Amino acid sequence: MNPAKHQSIKPPLPTSKPLPKPAPPHKPQLMFRDNRSFAEVLTSTTQQMAIKERRMVQYNSTDEDKEWFHRSLVGNIMPNVDVATLEATVLKSSDKAVSFRFLGASQVIVTFLDQLASVQEQRNEGSVLYSLFSNLRQWEARIRAYDRFAWISIFGLPMEGWNKNCINNLLQSWGNIICYDTSCVSRGSISGIRVLIRTIQLETLHDQVML
Repeated sequence: MNPAKHQSIKPPLPTSKPLPKPAPPHKPQLMFRDNRSFAEVLTSTTQQMAIKERRMVQYNSTDEDKEWFHRSLVGNIMPNVDVATLEATVLKSSDKAVSFRFLGASQVIVTFLDQLASVQEQRNEGSVLYSLFSNLRQWEARIRAYDRFAWISIFGLPMEGWNKNCINNLLQSWGNIICYDTSCVSRGSISGIRVLIRTIQLETLHDQVML
């Protein structure tokens, strides 16, 4: 018996592949180092750089642009005038008045059929317009709006504060109260109220008050 013929043949062991080397940690490139404190970041003026520069536009108005101005009267709204019915009152009082516009919240522009009609209305001392407006005058190039109307919604007001004196104190820093939206207060619930004010503030009005 030849033991060599019956010796089992072992298969060769597979060669091991080399393991890939770990990738080096990513190092982001830092362009600068900000050494400012948190408070300095909040008060920094550099964030203003994100604001787009104001464009300068020059426009030469034409006579057609200003045609309706020359047949219009401008007046300042007198105190205690009901602005809700002001347009209807003005157009009803003069048959030659063709349009009514608020110029901001303190002035109005009343336009007539022609310039002669506007001059005659201005010279008429018995005109209803003089009971509604002060400084009734012809249009001038320097006239412009300097205030606006704004609706203010008030929520969470204690019951003791549901009166005109309290609401007026709350809003006196924003403007003058013109009227109230009474539809916000129903017989069944009281949750909030809307107040129309006249203000010179152009930004969005938002505030919290401890009462």
